[in-house]
Amino acid sequence: MNSKSALLVQRWMLQPRVLLILILLQFIIQFFTSIYLYKYVTNVESDLRLVKSQYPLETVALPRRRRSSALPIGEDNAVSDITSRIREDKEIQGTKKVTASPIMVSGSASSPTAAGGQDPSWVWLNADTRIQFDAIENFCRSSAKYCPPGLPGAPGNPGPPGEPGLPGIQGLVGPKGPPGQPGHPGIRGPKGDIGPPGFDGRDGVPGEPGLDGIPGRSGMDGTPGTNGKPGMNGSPGSPGRNGTDGRPGQMGPQGPPGPRGDVGPVGRPGIPGKDGTPGIQAYKVNINDHHGIQESILIPPSIVEIVPSLNASDVISVQEGNNIRLRCAASGKPQPVIQWTKIDGSTIPMGTWHVSSIMGHTFNISVITREHMGDYVCNANNGISPASSKKFRLQVRFPPFIRIRNKVVIVRNQNPAMLECEVEAFPEPVVHWERGDGRRLKMSDKYRTEVYDRRDNYKLKMKLRITRVTSSDHGTYYCVAKNELDITKGTFIVNDDLKSAEKLKLGNDQHVTYGHPMPPSVDQEQELCSPQETCTTCPKCTYAGILDAHVHVYPLRGINTTRIPQLLAEGMIEAVGKPVLKGSMDDYYGSWMHDAFSRHPHDVMSDKLFVTRNNTRDMSYIYEFKSKEHFKNDTGLPIKLPYAFQGNGHVVYNKSFFYNPQNRATVFRFDLYSESDCNRHFVNCEIELPGLQVNTKNYLYTHNFTYVDFNVDENGLWVIYGLASNNTVVVKIDPVKMMIQYAWNISIDHHRFGEMFIAGGVLYAIHSVTEETMKIRFAFDLSRNTIRDVSLSFTNPYHKTTAVSYNHKTKELYTWNKGNQLAYPVKYRDELVGGN
Repeated sequence: MNSKSALLVQRWMLQPRVLLILILLQFIIQFFTSIYLYKYVTNVESDLRLVKSQYPLETVALPRRRRSSALPIGEDNAVSDITSRIREDKEIQGTKKVTASPIMVSGSASSPTAAGGQDPSWVWLNADTRIQFDAIENFCRSSAKYCPPGLPGAPGNPGPPGEPGLPGIQGLVGPKGPPGQPGHPGIRGPKGDIGPPGFDGRDGVPGEPGLDGIPGRSGMDGTPGTNGKPGMNGSPGSPGRNGTDGRPGQMGPQGPPGPRGDVGPVGRPGIPGKDGTPGIQAYKVNINDHHGIQESILIPPSIVEIVPSLNASDVISVQEGNNIRLRCAASGKPQPVIQWTKIDGSTIPMGTWHVSSIMGHTFNISVITREHMGDYVCNANNGISPASSKKFRLQVRFPPFIRIRNKVVIVRNQNPAMLECEVEAFPEPVVHWERGDGRRLKMSDKYRTEVYDRRDNYKLKMKLRITRVTSSDHGTYYCVAKNELDITKGTFIVNDDLKSAEKLKLGNDQHVTYGHPMPPSVDQEQELCSPQETCTTCPKCTYAGILDAHVHVYPLRGINTTRIPQLLAEGMIEAVGKPVLKGSMDDYYGSWMHDAFSRHPHDVMSDKLFVTRNNTRDMSYIYEFKSKEHFKNDTGLPIKLPYAFQGNGHVVYNKSFFYNPQNRATVFRFDLYSESDCNRHFVNCEIELPGLQVNTKNYLYTHNFTYVDFNVDENGLWVIYGLASNNTVVVKIDPVKMMIQYAWNISIDHHRFGEMFIAGGVLYAIHSVTEETMKIRFAFDLSRNTIRDVSLSFTNPYHKTTAVSYNHKTKELYTWNKGNQLAYPVKYRDELVGGN
């Protein structure tokens, strides 16, 4: 029983909680024990201090003899110690004796002390015995070697300080110490002279256009002030002077031709002619038949050019749904056989059939579809080498067509969603994604867009991935494809409600299409109609002819100035960069403008943009946008014009809008931000252009409805228009006084060009604005009246440019390309002389 209880106690003691309690008790006991000992020691120390303060120790002056130099140090210390102890005992005895016998006989021989104290020559051994100090000192000296050394005596009082010694010899110079901390910087010295200027560096290669910067903050317009009090009537003015002459009248009818002039001098020799076509290769053979041996000539095949090709690459572009005939005539002996094939080896659709090749010198397609697009080659072969071939590239233009396989997308919250569109279009479309409210989706961590699987020059797929769907992402989405023919939008619905999604699926087909589908296939025929007789080869107008011809500058009637004004800046453009998309609208014709007049950088006009839209409803308004951000996301503030404008060649300059009013052969200035006399009474705000005829088909450019084109460069305001003789007129105008400073009547036909602009005092002409590449091969220096050598090319992505202008502040070309606003950076050959 005792062992069990001991075992239970032991188990109970080994529990962690019990051990912790025991350790805590031990700590408490030690803590109180330490406090008790500390208080006990403190009480003892306080008692000792109290005793010392009540009974202070008395100091006794003991006489000391001067140590003899004859004794050793050890002996002297021993003797002195014994002597001091004897003296102490004797003094105690003497004190007792004096106390016992205060009456002494003065001068007695037995008296140990004199009346004044003890005799220092005697040492008392006890109360009755004494010995002379010299005797005991000699005894101690003689027996010093037998006596143990005594304890060291108490230290004596310090003696007086000795005399200061002589100064010591100067020591050696110590080693050099480490360098000290640097001192404070000194006072800044005077500014040096300015060095000579360095050499001018070479211009770098123009870089890619950068992204649009963040639009600056526009200041808030102040509140209009209160109207002032009406002033008093003034006194009558003096009579006015004679008025100026009225405007010149219209140009009179052309006079009869004058007499024939003398024969002019011999002109300069013409340019060398082009190399002729290579001759044919023929073989002479002898043929043995029933008539005997006859000579015959064998000629290899060659393809005949009926008319010169429209372009060097033989690209044929046609609208889908039209018919087309490709002709490939060949000559040779014997008559060659013509075979049409696709270069990539694919089959040619022929209605319900697909064939690998087509025989015959003509290839007819009754209804052309996008499947016919590709590169074709016609091969002519008659068995005589070498064979001949000619390549054609057939492009079929059609608006975007969108196919969606899954219109309704069901996705739970916090899960990803995938939206995919199949797009067919040519020319290649510009694609993007939109929400149901029209907001364009940009690439971000949440929205991932991708364009992939490009095939057959007109097919692609676009994908939108929403990484994590929330309730705010539910709704309608659009995949948008746009090319120069049309805009097509495909619709998606993103939801997480299964019931409503099932209703949508039942009420709508999941596989849907948007846009114009491909026309149905039609069986093709080799010949639709009898061949027609072709005309002889017509001369082709080449741009080289413009450069080689003599360009003259004639005076313009109604203009009295004869001196060319001094231009502020001159320079030639060396290159035009890639375009940057600034915005997009639905109007094919229009223009967008910046006010490039030089001002301080914080002027409110520096960030504003202005747009004109060439449709019946908006031709009496100019739209103002506060910044680039408003230009992309806002409709703009409409400003009413006194007259509707004509064409697309307007300009905003020095807070005024310069344009050509409809049915008027004039330039009109409309002040945008001031109630001037020009806006109220139309005084000094309109100027007539000599020789301009409106309400005719004699437009300034091809593919446009513009009579007057306005331009602004580093030198000011310019106007370009055409005459009835097809000459091109350039006029320099003072925008404040509204008067003509000078006019150039240049003998170039303005109908040969698609657009013109002026930059750095040079007139540039763009040959075509509907091809894939816009080319500039003609430039005229207005300050020197000479043609400049130029060869510029830049891309035309939408093939429908209707306005081109130059902004000298940003060194960019602004274009309106089928509703898209593009900006092209330009680079000059050398530094623009006089330019800002």
